[in-house]
Amino acid sequence: HHTHSPEAILESGAKEKKRVYEQAVVEWRGNFTPIVLSVDGLLHREAEHFLKRIAANLAHKWEKPYSQTCGYIRARLAYAIIRATSLCLRGSRVKWRSGLGMDDGAPLYSIL
Repeated sequence: HHTHSPEAILESGAKEKKRVYEQAVVEWRGNFTPIVLSVDGLLHREAEHFLKRIAANLAHKWEKPYSQTCGYIRARLAYAIIRATSLCLRGSRVKWRSGLGMDDGAPLYSIL
Protein backbone atom coordinates (compact mmCIF):
# COMPACT_ATOMS: atom_id res chain seq x y z
CA HIS A 1 0.00 0.00 0.00
CA HIS A 2 3.00 2.29 0.10
CA THR A 3 2.58 3.22 -3.55
CA HIS A 4 -1.15 3.94 -3.36
CA SER A 5 -2.69 7.19 -2.21
CA PRO A 6 -4.94 7.12 0.88
CA GLU A 7 -7.92 7.92 -1.35
CA ALA A 8 -7.15 4.92 -3.60
CA ILE A 9 -6.93 2.62 -0.58
CA LEU A 10 -10.27 3.90 0.75
CA GLU A 11 -11.81 3.46 -2.71
CA SER A 12 -10.64 -0.16 -2.90
CA GLY A 13 -12.07 -0.77 0.59
CA ALA A 14 -15.42 0.68 -0.49
CA LYS A 15 -15.47 -1.47 -3.62
CA GLU A 16 -14.70 -4.57 -1.56
CA LYS A 17 -17.52 -3.83 0.91
CA LYS A 18 -19.94 -3.27 -1.97
CA ARG A 19 -18.87 -6.55 -3.55
CA VAL A 20 -19.36 -8.47 -0.30
CA TYR A 21 -22.78 -7.00 0.55
CA GLU A 22 -24.18 -6.50 -2.96
CA GLN A 23 -26.24 -9.68 -3.05
CA ALA A 24 -27.92 -9.04 0.32
CA VAL A 25 -28.74 -5.46 -0.71
CA VAL A 26 -30.35 -6.68 -3.93
CA GLU A 27 -32.37 -9.33 -2.06
CA TRP A 28 -33.65 -6.77 0.45
CA ARG A 29 -34.17 -4.15 -2.29
CA GLY A 30 -32.26 -1.66 -0.20
CA ASN A 31 -29.52 0.90 -0.46
CA PHE A 32 -25.99 0.42 0.78
CA THR A 33 -23.43 3.06 1.63
CA PRO A 34 -20.07 1.64 2.69
CA ILE A 35 -18.66 3.39 5.74
CA VAL A 36 -14.94 3.17 5.00
CA LEU A 37 -12.39 5.18 6.93
CA SER A 38 -8.78 4.99 7.96
CA VAL A 39 -7.51 4.59 11.51
CA ASP A 40 -6.57 8.26 11.53
CA GLY A 41 -10.07 9.39 10.56
CA LEU A 42 -9.82 9.91 6.79
CA LEU A 43 -13.28 9.20 5.36
CA HIS A 44 -14.15 7.76 1.97
CA ARG A 45 -16.22 10.23 -0.06
CA GLU A 46 -19.42 8.17 0.25
CA ALA A 47 -19.02 7.96 4.02
CA GLU A 48 -18.47 11.73 4.13
CA HIS A 49 -21.72 12.32 2.20
CA PHE A 50 -23.56 9.89 4.46
CA LEU A 51 -22.37 11.63 7.64
CA LYS A 52 -23.35 15.02 6.24
CA ARG A 53 -26.83 13.73 5.48
CA ILE A 54 -27.16 12.21 8.95
CA ALA A 55 -25.98 15.50 10.47
CA ALA A 56 -28.53 17.47 8.46
CA ASN A 57 -31.37 15.15 9.47
CA LEU A 58 -30.36 15.16 13.14
CA ALA A 59 -29.92 18.94 13.16
CA HIS A 60 -33.49 19.27 11.91
CA LYS A 61 -34.82 16.69 14.38
CA TRP A 62 -32.94 18.10 17.38
CA GLU A 63 -33.52 21.71 16.30
CA LYS A 64 -29.79 22.45 16.60
CA PRO A 65 -27.43 24.20 14.18
CA TYR A 66 -25.98 21.97 11.46
CA SER A 67 -22.42 22.89 12.42
CA GLN A 68 -22.97 21.88 16.05
CA THR A 69 -24.58 18.58 15.06
CA CYS A 70 -21.83 17.84 12.55
CA GLY A 71 -19.20 18.52 15.20
CA TYR A 72 -20.99 16.19 17.62
CA ILE A 73 -21.10 13.38 15.04
CA ARG A 74 -17.44 13.84 14.12
CA ALA A 75 -16.44 13.77 17.80
CA ARG A 76 -18.40 10.56 18.38
CA LEU A 77 -16.82 9.04 15.29
CA ALA A 78 -13.35 10.05 16.46
CA TYR A 79 -13.90 8.34 19.82
CA ALA A 80 -15.20 5.22 18.06
CA ILE A 81 -12.05 5.14 15.90
CA ILE A 82 -9.85 5.52 18.96
CA ARG A 83 -11.69 2.73 20.80
CA ALA A 84 -11.54 0.39 17.79
CA THR A 85 -7.86 1.09 17.15
CA SER A 86 -7.00 0.58 20.80
CA LEU A 87 -8.93 -2.68 20.89
CA CYS A 88 -7.11 -3.92 17.79
CA LEU A 89 -3.70 -3.00 19.19
CA ARG A 90 -4.16 -3.99 22.82
CA GLY A 91 -6.96 -6.51 22.79
CA SER A 92 -9.78 -6.66 25.27
CA ARG A 93 -8.94 -5.87 28.88
CA VAL A 94 -11.82 -7.98 30.16
CA LYS A 95 -11.38 -11.72 30.02
CA TRP A 96 -14.37 -13.63 28.73
CA ARG A 97 -16.23 -15.49 31.45
CA SER A 98 -19.25 -17.62 31.21
CA GLY A 99 -22.12 -15.94 33.01
CA LEU A 100 -23.22 -19.22 34.59
CA GLY A 101 -20.24 -19.77 36.86
CA MET A 102 -19.14 -23.00 35.25
CA ASP A 103 -15.60 -23.92 34.40
CA ASP A 104 -15.92 -27.22 32.57
CA GLY A 105 -19.46 -26.90 31.13
CA ALA A 106 -20.90 -29.63 33.38
CA PRO A 107 -23.88 -27.56 34.65
CA LEU A 108 -24.92 -26.94 31.04
CA TYR A 109 -26.76 -30.27 30.93
CA SER A 110 -28.97 -29.27 33.84
CA ILE A 111 -30.03 -26.10 31.99
CA LEU A 112 -30.91 -27.87 28.77
